Order: sequence, then structure tokens, then C-alpha cells
Amino acid sequence: MFQPARFQTPAILDGGSIPINWLFRVFGVVFFLFGCGFLWHAWTFRRTAHEADGVVTGLSTKTKTSGPGKRTKTYYHPVLQFTTHDGCDIETETRAGSTSTPAHEGDRVRVRYDPDDPTTADIAGHKSDVWGALGFILIGLFFVLFSLLW
Repeated sequence: MFQPARFQTPAILDGGSIPINWLFRVFGVVFFLFGCGFLWHAWTFRRTAHEADGVVTGLSTKTKTSGPGKRTKTYYHPVLQFTTHDGCDIETETRAGSTSTPAHEGDRVRVRYDPDDPTTADIAGHKSDVWGALGFILIGLFFVLFSLLW
């Protein structure tokens, strides 16, 4: 005869600890949701952005230090100059940076920009925001699957 499972008080409420697989599951879900949010933001930007021809006028560099060995990484943000559909001349740094230079000074590029805030711009076809979002989603899925199979 079928017996429904009895509800058990979670161990944390009994003064115990949370099983490690639940921590992996929560961590995975959080990463997955952040990745979905980043992907939604990138897709929304691409869908609503306008495009214009532009030129790379320089590279802005940002250095970040992280890790136990204080490893430093340099991120390159191309500085773009373009004219909006309204005729405004804009010079701005790209939203997303890259550890390799996606463009060099003097390169002619297609610029994708937010019509409400033209200083928010990227090089059209540059997919660093999408790859970052997919990375979060894959890491989240890995942790959830790992916790379910453990």
C-alpha cells in the first residue's frame, strides 16, 4: 500500500546543519538566475538599441586584482565616437570590457547604443555580455545537477 512521505523538520531548525548538497543547489539556482537576468538585459539592449557607424578613438584600461595570489587582470574598454540618429556627436567608453582588445584605435566599427542614453554603447557583434551570462547559467546548472546527483 502507498504511504505518503512524512514531512521532516529541516535539520537546521533542529539545531543541525544544512546538508551540503542543498548549499550546492541554492548556489546553483542563484548563479542560474543571475545568468538569466544578465542574458535578459543583453537581449533587451540588443532589441531596443540603435546602430550607427563609429570609430575607435582609444582604449580605456581597468585593472582588477583578485584571488589569493593577488592576480591582476587588465580589461580593455574601447572608446567610441559616433553620431546618433538625432545628430548628436557622442564619445563614450563601451559597457563591456574584455581581457583582449576587441578593437584598436582608428578602427571603424558599427556601434550599438541605447537611444535613451547614447553614452551606453557597445561594438555591434561583440558578445562578451552574452558569453558572461551563459557562463553564469552553465555554472548554475552544473551545481544544481551535481547537487541532485550527489
